[in-house]
Amino acid sequence: MWATCGASSLLLMGAGAEPWPVVLLAGVVCTAITFLLWRMKKTEESRLFWILQWCWAEFMMGMILKQTGECWNLNGNGKAWIPVVLMILAYSAAGRKQPGNVGALLWRITALLYVPILAVGLWGIHPQRIGFHVEVKRINPYLMTGFLLPWAGGILHRTEEGKSSRYLLMLMALATTASVITAGTLSLQAAENYKNGFYEAVRGMRIAGVTERFESLLSVGMTIGWFCALSLLAAIVWQAREKLKLHDKAKVAEIVIPLVIMWGINEKNVEFSWIGSVAIWGIVPMLSRLKQKRKKNGKIA
Repeated sequence: MWATCGASSLLLMGAGAEPWPVVLLAGVVCTAITFLLWRMKKTEESRLFWILQWCWAEFMMGMILKQTGECWNLNGNGKAWIPVVLMILAYSAAGRKQPGNVGALLWRITALLYVPILAVGLWGIHPQRIGFHVEVKRINPYLMTGFLLPWAGGILHRTEEGKSSRYLLMLMALATTASVITAGTLSLQAAENYKNGFYEAVRGMRIAGVTERFESLLSVGMTIGWFCALSLLAAIVWQAREKLKLHDKAKVAEIVIPLVIMWGINEKNVEFSWIGSVAIWGIVPMLSRLKQKRKKNGKIA
């Protein structure tokens, strides 16, 4: 549930900018990759594997930190403090031996926050705005990364395989519903003018013609999700450092690098980052395990 909670914020961020058929298709593809990897036997990964995981987790933390303030309606320097505080908390939590217990609690809290938002959002949509017309200009990087984040949790060998399918289906339903609500409330064309289209759609929700402050619930839920995603990635960095036998002084760099990336990147820099997520969290582990399987079969023969 730790990874599921973290993935929820990434998916809500990405789903608001994509048509629901694209969101659903992305979920199916990433779920198929995840299922395939879970079914393959775990092996001792190579040094190159852990170098790639360390580098990509650091980049993804910087990319996520860039967006953590976009679910709060703050002016001035208010948003600037959110990434710094979340990074420190996430890195502190990453060293815990049983973060999954906390993640399970946090996922239940976020689920309770999201249920009324989704229910009211679906009730107030304009069906004629949704449609089936699909025009894909680009693939949202947060969407693909969110669907693959549960596998990133699997790298730590802390994912419960028996329950994984249920969580993945929940994430697909959450992301698809968010896309439908955004299109049915704002329209996808209007959502493209905002960094967080779903958040703007929630700000416009009404009950009996009166605008309600559901965005406050969403802000809390997404912030919890950002914390879970960052702490999960920080845990991958911790594990990669141990596997690579890096010096303890690297801990300082592991905190500074994501913050530097956050301040240095812009939207254009991350447009194709989903390719990195698919490659490093999907293709690389798959090739690594197939290579180990071939070596084992060769020794048996």
